[in-house]
Amino acid sequence: MGSVTQDLPFSRGYESYQVQVEDLMGYKHLVQKSLLVPHSDEMDLVVPEDHFFVMGDNRDQSADSRVWGFVPRENLKGEALFIWLSLDNDLGGIRLGRFGKKLI
Repeated sequence: MGSVTQDLPFSRGYESYQVQVEDLMGYKHLVQKSLLVPHSDEMDLVVPEDHFFVMGDNRDQSADSRVWGFVPRENLKGEALFIWLSLDNDLGGIRLGRFGKKLI
């Protein structure tokens, strides 16, 4: 993952973010990582058989499998197919360009 460090004026009090280009199966987009929040992307993780590791949509500040553990297969009830709602908390309003966008 390539990266460039950049200060962002709308960073809600964080001194700095690291902006990185993330490539997920050919879909490239920018992600922001706070330099003040510890990340676990450097550690190896073994997911038990018949379990899933799930992440929230705000990877640096979500309560997800990093907080409450792996999800057993029998607890999964459906599949996410598209983005229903995407809010822009910095600028306010709904991100209409993401509404209904199909997920990978």
